[in-house]
Amino acid sequence: MIARVLRVFVIAVSCAVALSSDASFAAPSSFVRVLSDDDVVTYKQLFKAAEAGDKAQIAALSAQVKNKSLMGHVAAKNFLSPQTVSTFDELKGWLKKYDDYPEASRIYALAVRKDPKRAGELEDPDRKIIRGNLDESDTPTAYTSPAAEAAAKKLKALISGGKVGAATAYIEGAELRASLSRADLGRLTHQVAAGQYYLGDSATALALADKVSEQVRSEVPDADWVAGIAAFRLQKYDVAARHFAALAENEKSSSWMKSAAGVWAARSYLISKQPERVSRMLEIAAEKPRTFYGLIALRLLGREAPFTWNEPKLERAGFERMMRVTGIARSVALYQCGEMEASEGSIARSHGRLNPELDRPFIALAHEMGFAHVQLLAAGAARSADLKAAAYPLMRVKPSDGWQVDPAIVHAIARQESKFEMRVVSSSDARGLMQVLPTTAAGTMKDTTLDNPGTKAKLFDPAFNLSVGQRYVKKMIEFGQPDGNLIHLVVAYNGGPGNLQKWLKEVEHRGDPLLFIESIPSRETRGYVERVVANYWIYQDRLGEPKTTLDQVARGEWPVMTPFDRQRVASLTH
Repeated sequence: MIARVLRVFVIAVSCAVALSSDASFAAPSSFVRVLSDDDVVTYKQLFKAAEAGDKAQIAALSAQVKNKSLMGHVAAKNFLSPQTVSTFDELKGWLKKYDDYPEASRIYALAVRKDPKRAGELEDPDRKIIRGNLDESDTPTAYTSPAAEAAAKKLKALISGGKVGAATAYIEGAELRASLSRADLGRLTHQVAAGQYYLGDSATALALADKVSEQVRSEVPDADWVAGIAAFRLQKYDVAARHFAALAENEKSSSWMKSAAGVWAARSYLISKQPERVSRMLEIAAEKPRTFYGLIALRLLGREAPFTWNEPKLERAGFERMMRVTGIARSVALYQCGEMEASEGSIARSHGRLNPELDRPFIALAHEMGFAHVQLLAAGAARSADLKAAAYPLMRVKPSDGWQVDPAIVHAIARQESKFEMRVVSSSDARGLMQVLPTTAAGTMKDTTLDNPGTKAKLFDPAFNLSVGQRYVKKMIEFGQPDGNLIHLVVAYNGGPGNLQKWLKEVEHRGDPLLFIESIPSRETRGYVERVVANYWIYQDRLGEPKTTLDQVARGEWPVMTPFDRQRVASLTH
C-alpha cells in the first residue's frame, strides 16, 4: 500500500552516463614542490637510514642536505624504529621542538613508556588539527543532574539486557521521579520508550513517548520520533503524522532528524488521506539535501539535489601563499619524498592555522596530493557553501586488483568507516580505509597470515585495503534478499550477515524498507545505513551514475543494485 501511494509522487529519472577518468586521478601540478631533486634523493636515503637505526649514515647524509626542514621527521622515524634505543631525555628534547608534528603522540607515548615516573615533565601533544567539524554526529543527551546521569546508565544496562519491563518499572518509581527535573524525567522516559519500540512493544512505546512529547516536547524533541514511528507501525497514521510533523517543525531537531521526520510525516499524511499536507513536509526534508531523507524528499518532489562538482583548482599564486603557513611546505616536502603518512598529518595540522580565505587552495592542494581525509575535513569546516561538495572527495588510489564493484559504494563506505584516513585503527582492531578486521581480511582473501601481528599492517596499504574491502562488499551483496539489495548489503557490512538475517526475521516491518531501517535494534547500524546509503547516492550523483536505488526507495520499494551499479566501468580500471 505504501509503495502504491508513494509511487505517484515520484518523477522517474533515467540516465546512463558512463564513468570516466578525470582530474581526480591526474598527477599533481608541476609546481607542487619545495625540495630540489638532489635533496629529495638524499632525504629518501635519510629516511631509509632512520628506519634502519643507522645513526652514522644519518649523520653523513644530514650534512649533504641543503633544505633542513625535514630533519625533525627524520629524527622521529629513527626514534620510532625498532632498531633504535633512545633515552627519555632525547625524546623529551624532540617533543620540546616538534610537539605539533604528526609523530608527536607516538613519541610522547614512547617517552612515557621509557620512564613513567618522569611523565609529568612532558606536555601531551596538541591534537586539534582541523578548524571546525563536519556536524554529522549525533549530539549526546545532556542531563542536568548526577542523579539523572546515574539513572540513564542503569536504564541503558537494563534495556541492553532486554529487561525493558524492569526499565519501565524503574522509571515509574516515585523516589526516582521525585529526584529528577521534568526535562530529565522526559529524557529518561524517552529512552525507555525507544527500548520498548526496538524490542517490539509499539503500544507501550507510543504511550510513553506520547506523554513525554506532550509535557516536554521542546526539551526532548526526539520523543516525537519514537511516538511517530510506533504509531506508524501500529497503523495509527493520523497519530504518526501529528508527531512527525511536530518534530519536522521543531527548531531544536538536528538536520538528520528534521529531514527524517519530514518524509515520515509526508508518508503518514498520504496514507491517512491528507494529501494537502504532504508537500510542506517534503519541502522541510528537502532543505537538508545531504541527508538520507533529504535526498528521498527531493526525489519525491521531482527535483535533483543541488550539488555542484566543480573541484577547486590549485593555482600557483594560492600555492605560494600557503607555503607561508607553518606545516604546509613541510607536508609538500614529505610528499616529494614519499613519506605519505607524515605528509598527510602535517598538512592536516596546518589547517588550524589557516586563514579561511585560503580554504579553496588548501582543499585543492589536499586533492592534488591525494589526501581525501584532509580534503573531507577541510571542506566540512569551510565557510563557503560551494566548497562543501569537496567533502565527498574521490580517492586517487584504486584497489590493487582494479575496481570490481561500483566505486560509489566503496567511497560511500570508506567515507563513513574511516573518513578516508589510511592508518586509522578502531577499538576492535578494524584497520584502514574500509575498516577491515584482520580476521575478516584473512577469510576474504583466503590468507591466514593477514591475521598475524607482523603482517596485518598490510591493511594500512590503501590499495590493498580497498581490494579487501570491495571483495567483502561483493560477498555481502549475496546476502541480500533479493541478491543486490542495497540496504541489506550495508546492514550486513556493518552488523554482519548473521544480524541481517536475524533482524529480517524478527523485526516487524511489513516489507517496508524504511520501516525496516527504523526498526533495527542497533542504533549504530540504523545511523550507519542511512549515512552510507546517502553517501552512495551522492557519489553516484558526482560520478554521473543513474540513481535507480534512490528511485526505488522513493517509491517505497526495496532498492536493488543493477548490474551497472555492481560492475566496474572499464575506463576506471586502468
